[in-house]
Amino acid sequence: MASITYDGQSFVLDGRRIWIVSGSINYARVPRCCWADRIHKAREAGLNCVETPVIWSRHEARPGQFDFTGENDVRHFVELVGKAGMYCILRPGPFVGQGCDLGGLPPWLLTTPNVRLRTNSQAFLEACSRYITALAGQVRDLQVVSPGSRRAAAAAAGGGPIVLIQNESGWTCGHDGLAAGYLGELDRYYREAGLAVPIVNANDLWQGVEGEIDGWTGYDGLLSHLRQLGWVRSDQPRMVMDLRLAAERAWGRAAEPAHDGGDILARIMEVLAAGGQFNLSPFAGGTFDGFSAGRDPSRADAFLTTSADAGAPVGETGSWAASFRQVRRGCMFASRFARVLSHLELRSPQVSLLPQGAAGTGTSVIHCSGAQGGVAFLFAGGERGKTRAADPTLLLQDGSTLPVPMGDEPAAWCLLDTRLAGRSQLNYCNLSAFALVGRAFVCAGPEGARAHLSINGSPLEAPVPTGSARLPTVIEHEGIAVVIANYAQLDLVHPTDTPTGNGSGAPGGIYIGVTGFDADGRPIPHPDLKAYQFIDAEGNAATHKVHAANGPARPTKSARLVLGEWSCAKQRNYADGSGPRFAAIEKPADLVSLGAPYGYGWYRFSMSANSPRKSKVIFPHSAHRLHLYMDGESAGVAGIGPGATSAATLSLKKGRHTLVALAENLGRVAGGSDLGEQTGLYGHAWEAKEVRVGKPKIVASDPVNLLTFRAPLWRVQEDDVTDPARLTWTVPHRSKTPLVVHIPELEGPAAAVSGLLIVNGRPFHYFQTGGAGAGGGMVFLDLPALNRGNNEIQIALSHATREHADELGAKVRIYDCIDCFTAKGEWAYARWERPGTDAFELMRGGVPAGRGKSDGLPAWWKSSFAAPSPEEGAAPHGLLFDCAGLSKGQVFVNKHHIGRYWTATGAGKAVGPQTRLYIPPSALLGGSENEVCIFDEHGFGPGKCRVLHADGGVWDS
Repeated sequence: MASITYDGQSFVLDGRRIWIVSGSINYARVPRCCWADRIHKAREAGLNCVETPVIWSRHEARPGQFDFTGENDVRHFVELVGKAGMYCILRPGPFVGQGCDLGGLPPWLLTTPNVRLRTNSQAFLEACSRYITALAGQVRDLQVVSPGSRRAAAAAAGGGPIVLIQNESGWTCGHDGLAAGYLGELDRYYREAGLAVPIVNANDLWQGVEGEIDGWTGYDGLLSHLRQLGWVRSDQPRMVMDLRLAAERAWGRAAEPAHDGGDILARIMEVLAAGGQFNLSPFAGGTFDGFSAGRDPSRADAFLTTSADAGAPVGETGSWAASFRQVRRGCMFASRFARVLSHLELRSPQVSLLPQGAAGTGTSVIHCSGAQGGVAFLFAGGERGKTRAADPTLLLQDGSTLPVPMGDEPAAWCLLDTRLAGRSQLNYCNLSAFALVGRAFVCAGPEGARAHLSINGSPLEAPVPTGSARLPTVIEHEGIAVVIANYAQLDLVHPTDTPTGNGSGAPGGIYIGVTGFDADGRPIPHPDLKAYQFIDAEGNAATHKVHAANGPARPTKSARLVLGEWSCAKQRNYADGSGPRFAAIEKPADLVSLGAPYGYGWYRFSMSANSPRKSKVIFPHSAHRLHLYMDGESAGVAGIGPGATSAATLSLKKGRHTLVALAENLGRVAGGSDLGEQTGLYGHAWEAKEVRVGKPKIVASDPVNLLTFRAPLWRVQEDDVTDPARLTWTVPHRSKTPLVVHIPELEGPAAAVSGLLIVNGRPFHYFQTGGAGAGGGMVFLDLPALNRGNNEIQIALSHATREHADELGAKVRIYDCIDCFTAKGEWAYARWERPGTDAFELMRGGVPAGRGKSDGLPAWWKSSFAAPSPEEGAAPHGLLFDCAGLSKGQVFVNKHHIGRYWTATGAGKAVGPQTRLYIPPSALLGGSENEVCIFDEHGFGPGKCRVLHADGGVWDS
């Protein structure tokens, strides 16, 4: 039985130091049929570990009913990681964030009496215990410390690949009592369930539990932060658990460009220079299929797109992103020279210049050394592609100099006094090391530069191949096969270890002139080369000719994909409330309690008007969007996001009326202090009139302790209080009607401001101006919070500037709810569901494209297309569905819920940024007709929609 321990340098598995080079692959976002491919790409990128979060809501959709089969077979995913010879970091949660609806927690928790999420709530902890026990039963024997025969893997030994468990995610509240009562209990559950590997957190030193490894998250300032982490946690390895490569994209917002590959490479080198190990998040992109996407907690309307690639080196369709090449260089070095990095002595790091990146002008050098060798990390200043300072020259310890060619790269690294193999000692090398397999050593630099290296005191100087050379230079020197490549040539250089166990796969060594390895571990020759080179672990080189029969298959011409005739099922009988599926309910209630944990639900309210009137109506108890229909006619969208308004104007004639609302849960917040929000229409609608209160006064008052009012709150310490100066409005209110305070969102730096709404001297509501809640920032005030007479409404901000206070004060609005619009009448509810086959009518006159003559009512559309068979060049990477001309809605292929689209508002204004959806291979029937079904909220026609091959990705135009 293996044992795993750790110290301030690295983890130690069975007495051998190991070095974690990890990337996140979320199995819940990648189709099962693609799991092995993404894991294979991770290994080809130089990773030796895969991190994966476990999405609780997928495995326990109903209390006590667990599903670990099919697409939810987490055990199979972990086994594939082990089969690839890699470690696994498992993130059981229970909260994982990751942009998931409710952070991955199951929605049924919201109906549990007395439950409070992510804290020491007994009801919540009992549910967590049951879930952790069930999950542990699936993977308990797949830990590196599990009993079992030694596995045939390059990386791991023992019973399985799981090397670490991460507890929770980003628990950044300063309340020590809650942390011990919640995080400590979770740790106990893990241990009692048989999970025995080390436990790490990702709380940025806000909170931790005794026995846990404190991990870091982020992208900027990693060298500085990790040095500080090592200073305060000198007995623990330094781990960046979430080296976040990009933010998730949100509907209605321009897609932020992914980080440049060179910039990511520099961040990886900062981590290594600080003696840190890392997890790239995400390494492989995925899909928020179905209704699984959540909301970014930084803004109330930041609902995440269906595509979840977030700048990953491997995109949603499995294609390599632009950053892959440089990410591979950094990760391959980190894993192939794990022996050197894991022995670096960094308890007393040297004073150095902080890397400045594009803002700097010079080069920073960080020199680290240890028992197995040293590394000099170099970070260039200035923008890439622009004039920089001359290439730096290192002054070595013996007084000699070493010129380091950096070219246009933001980072380089030079090995010093490093043992390569046997008695071969690399004294220095001015090119960046890439890989080492036995006596084969690979290094790379800019085209045309001069390589300077020395082995056993014998110097070697040679040119780096220019761009005209297809393959690197191979030189035998002091018993070592030295491969000198330019950066582009590294695409054709692939190291692999000697296979063990069943002996399948290619022999261990360096392959030159191949594009990688197939699923069986055999080299894939480059289609334009007639031969490839192989250098074995003893440094012996051989050339292998490629026979046409053994070469890679040339790409075949893609079969044309054509959509057939369209059928339509209008939803008029739902919009006018006449449908037979409506059932009476006592009062409006949230969607979860009505049996709709995700997606949509139909509410119907029947009423009588004694006289004609026009009413301005608000829905303070609703989230996230209500498509309103008055007597069967579209009456707009109330809520948040593009095309919606905070109030609706409803015109009534004398007599009976039916108001129908198609309520949409657009994705609950994925984290933050609004976690657990209700969705749907869970309270009455009100006729409202704005109260003119004027500019607020600034009144000095006693500060309020935030965590005394409510806990946990994130990034709040136990002694954090509100600012003494409060924005104050005096509101005369002599009736018994409620008030609504609308707290707006602020942009820029002010978006991070938080505070308390205080009513008549009592704290009432905590808010963050960057994401004021699912209801669009509407705070409902009713008796007994209000007085008959003057009411003092105050906002006490925390850590805000006067400019922030002035900006917020000018935008706050207060409404008097003069009458309950839905006080008298009958309520009913109907599930949102796909119509039966007989409800669809064939569009014989041609299908409309886009808005056309749409009446604004929802519609379902159905068509089919023939997916190519293997003989026709089947789509191994899946297909794309182009939603051109549609408004907003859902796409299903063969009843598989592909996801949400949001191409335009009901008025036809473009939304985006995503207009194409990924159809995974598992959803397709190759060589057969495939059904596509669309639900469009505004009834736009699919005349412009297309099915495309996934040659590039969803973001390629």
